[in-house]
Amino acid sequence: MKAENVKLGIAPIGWTNDDLPELGSENTFEQCVSEMALAGYQGCEVGNKYPRDIAVLKHKLDVRGIQICNAWFSTFFVDGKKKKRLKVLLRIVISCMQWEPKLLVVLNKVVAYKDKTKQFSKKNRFADAEWQLLAEGYNELAKLAAEKGMKVCLHHHMGTGIQTPAEVDKYMEITNDDVYLLFDSGHLYYSEGSQQAMLDVLEKYVDRIVHVHLKDVRDDVVAEVKANDLSFLEG
Repeated sequence: MKAENVKLGIAPIGWTNDDLPELGSENTFEQCVSEMALAGYQGCEVGNKYPRDIAVLKHKLDVRGIQICNAWFSTFFVDGKKKKRLKVLLRIVISCMQWEPKLLVVLNKVVAYKDKTKQFSKKNRFADAEWQLLAEGYNELAKLAAEKGMKVCLHHHMGTGIQTPAEVDKYMEITNDDVYLLFDSGHLYYSEGSQQAMLDVLEKYVDRIVHVHLKDVRDDVVAEVKANDLSFLEG
């Protein structure tokens, strides 16, 4: 990752929350992307209020000087249905090409983190066989994405099977070098409560980090989540 290649983008979750649609429901798509542009951002992700017509979306972003920085979707490779999953994901990749993103951000799941699973006491933990299934799925997905001019990067996330630094290490060890990492400062700090843990992951894998999420974390909220064993959305 070189400084001259870094572009700043922002997610529409700051205006409307896809997981909790009532948060920011009053904010329109036009307000969202206009304020992004006024703040000086060059890129954004796609939210639930964005136009589904690609031509309309592209025009509204072009006039504001904003590009779609990545496409995002969930994977469920550990269910052992790799062929079926890849078939679905390939359709998504082809559809996303119309946005002209360079990155495919993927989130591994066994079940959706949107449920009431407790993100500390009952988070997903992969068995050895599941890690193998995950590696095979991501390695093959990376090849398919590369054929379309895109890179696959995993978003380590609270409540999922790749949340802790040790789990990030395992993921990086078993996947090929063309499978990349999304470094998320917020999720690592949330998980570990340590800035050193964030720095360790960043320094160890900087050559395979192609996307970065910078976030604030409120220590008092994390403490409440741990004390009351709350789920991701409850926190």
